[in-house]
Amino acid sequence: MVLSFVLLDGLTSSIASAQGSGPSMPFASAPSSSCRPSAIRETASTNQRSYGPGTIVKMTASIRNTSHRACRVIVGGTSPSFSVTNSSGAKVWGTCNADVPPETCPLYLIDLNLKPGHTYSKTESWDQLSGTPSTPASAGVYKLTTNFNGVAGHASTSFKLTSASLATTLTVTQVDSGRQYTLHLGDHLVVRLTGPSIYTWTASQSSNQAILQRTTSSSGSTSITSFVAEANGDVKVTATDNPNCYPQCLPPSRLFELTVSVVG
Repeated sequence: MVLSFVLLDGLTSSIASAQGSGPSMPFASAPSSSCRPSAIRETASTNQRSYGPGTIVKMTASIRNTSHRACRVIVGGTSPSFSVTNSSGAKVWGTCNADVPPETCPLYLIDLNLKPGHTYSKTESWDQLSGTPSTPASAGVYKLTTNFNGVAGHASTSFKLTSASLATTLTVTQVDSGRQYTLHLGDHLVVRLTGPSIYTWTASQSSNQAILQRTTSSSGSTSITSFVAEANGDVKVTATDNPNCYPQCLPPSRLFELTVSVVG
């Protein structure tokens, strides 16, 4: 028995046929011609170029129809396969149980009708753990290889894992308000704010947790908040120092603000 899934213009239907079990259902709106190898461009990518310890590595495999007409491609349902190898070429993680990358792991088939310029993608995540029992992968340069069963060739890209020893910690106080800082992926930021006991600092906040993630926080006349740089981008870090009698009393609040750029 052959089991396949058809994805046509957002409509997914399963089609199963077996010899002697009645007429099979045709691919009614699928194009008659299969995609030529030259019409399909396969790519592999990661959401960052460098990752600090424990940061999730998000990987994407894609195929794109680069021709000027729709065509049909059939891929394994559990493909694309993802394989991560170290600088020595040894496999440290993968999505399929095969010994030699690029692996293919088709358990069923997907029949894709790719329109001109359209892309089919799949994303996987790696927690930087390798082996059995699982242990953290060491710092270094790694290679991601992806492969679609039914598509000729494979795609690859490189990324880096950094060690904790390479990460730095930047500590700022209220006198640094208004300044701009640059952090690298995996670096830590500690915001330590102090003031008179009649005031209370709120815990500092990041305008984008995906870029600069808050890990610990406290509020009070002394507020200490820690962040870790997780992705490339620019964020604002803010906190407010309010009088304890606010809003009944008139002493003004104070605003703390930093601009932080995270780079790979």
